[in-house]
Amino acid sequence: HYAARPTPSLSQTIRAQRGATAGAQVAGAMPMSGDRLASIDELFKGSAAAVAKPMQIASIPPPMQSRSSPAGPSTTKPRLWVQLASGSNANALPEQFRRIKGRNRDIFEGLSGYVAETPERSRLLIGPFKSASDANIVIEDLESVRVGAFSWTSPPGQAVRKLSTE
Repeated sequence: HYAARPTPSLSQTIRAQRGATAGAQVAGAMPMSGDRLASIDELFKGSAAAVAKPMQIASIPPPMQSRSSPAGPSTTKPRLWVQLASGSNANALPEQFRRIKGRNRDIFEGLSGYVAETPERSRLLIGPFKSASDANIVIEDLESVRVGAFSWTSPPGQAVRKLSTE
């Protein structure tokens, strides 16, 4: 007949899995591995060493965010856009954007024009949008003023730059 043993806490299980690493810690130091539960567990157990020493909590800095250039974001991951026009001459797109925007400025309030260029064509875009549903709302609004548009997802690594003048 076996004696019932208490179920180990999550932090005890983590410490047991660490094995040799846990033994290499400096005596009296609180874990700096991000295991905050272990520190709290020690306090609740009433460990005199943990209470007497100042507690250090590991902090993980937020990931570095890439800063986009003043000309706009250069995408490295796919993003959802609404395409307004395309053509072989990227220099004609700012004027085209002004004309389309002039049909109904309310629809374009808060939206900027962007260009995605490939060797085959340049695309006039607005966005990026968080969801297909957001993009579809704008597409429907554009259709109400007779502007043909559709959603387009930029492929990974596709550079998209903000129009220089609006």
